[in-house]
Amino acid sequence: MNLPLATRWTLYALGAVDGQRVRRPRDPVAAWLLRRQPGLLPPTAHPALLTMIRARASIIDQMIEEEVTRARQLGIEVAYWGFGGGFDARWYRLLALMGDVIRSHREVEEPPILEVKGRLLAESTFSRAWGRVERRPLVPLEWSVAAEVGRTPLVVLEGVASRIPMARLQGLLRAIRDTCPGARVILDVPGFFQDQPEDASPVGAASRARWGSIYDSRAFSLKIAELRRMGYRVLEEVCLSARPDLRGPSGSVVCSGMDALRVLRLAAEGEPDPVAAGRPG
Repeated sequence: MNLPLATRWTLYALGAVDGQRVRRPRDPVAAWLLRRQPGLLPPTAHPALLTMIRARASIIDQMIEEEVTRARQLGIEVAYWGFGGGFDARWYRLLALMGDVIRSHREVEEPPILEVKGRLLAESTFSRAWGRVERRPLVPLEWSVAAEVGRTPLVVLEGVASRIPMARLQGLLRAIRDTCPGARVILDVPGFFQDQPEDASPVGAASRARWGSIYDSRAFSLKIAELRRMGYRVLEEVCLSARPDLRGPSGSVVCSGMDALRVLRLAAEGEPDPVAAGRPG
């Protein structure tokens, strides 16, 4: 299937169980989709990338849980917007957590991905939960949010920085702030992998740059000063440095490596700060 490589990687990372460890896949919907449609598998497997994606999902799940807890304590209703999530299934995986706080759930994604996802899930035991999700099939240039009276938007941009250029991601962030002041936004910026035509580096390349400092990687291509200038306050920043595979004397992998990862939780507030770009960040 001609789907973004980043989307297929994420599906595989959350739905497959590699090696001899006895554990359940992180996402039951992803596991079902892979069994049902093997064509969704990525062409090759790179353990460092899979480790990064699984860590990213765990961190973002935790941030969502904290946002839901905060909203519950404040008596706030939340409108959930997921952008570029591919085959993400938090609408099922986190259903018990979200239920009484997240009153609407929307997925904004490219039409071919939503078409495949909808067709496959319509035949599954997950169809009832999936039916509650409002789907917006749009190309990335048309991605946008809409304000809801009495509901605070929680916008999740997981994996979006791997699929669209940074300039376009910044444009989306500006649109979110302009349309929904007060929105809470969660996004990640990977240190190495990008599913972009201009990315000439092969995803599996074990280059010195890949395992270098996270501060010299693509993870910091989005500056805090720029976020301030756009009118965002950084609530939390989680950075995980890259590490290569740990190999035994025979050369076999004892512990898989991990690509660098940066996850940000933001609040869109006030007017954009025109002088913030001059501050350290």
